[in-house]
Amino acid sequence: MKKILLMAMVGALAFAGAALAQQKKTVKVEKLTGTVVSVDAKAGKLTLKVGEKEKALTAEAKLLEGVNAGDKVEVEVAGTKVKSLKKVEAPQAPAPAPAAPPAQPK
Repeated sequence: MKKILLMAMVGALAFAGAALAQQKKTVKVEKLTGTVVSVDAKAGKLTLKVGEKEKALTAEAKLLEGVNAGDKVEVEVAGTKVKSLKKVEAPQAPAPAPAAPPAQPK
């Protein structure tokens, strides 16, 4: 009888463990826009200044190619892992209005 009870308990624990292993941890993805403070593409590291705070992030090297300190970027992150990155162009200043033609003498 004890063996049957023990086997049932072991089976229940194994089933519970398998069920817990299948649950995936959901991490909120957020969009951030900031200025690159530092980047190390080989190490997959990026420091981004967002507002007054700096965030240390990790990313695949291919996402960091062509990214330099001072670039303004928009990233999607899950925790501290960069999922996507794109450079944000500084808004173009409007072209100055053409100068008025010189006044004609009378």
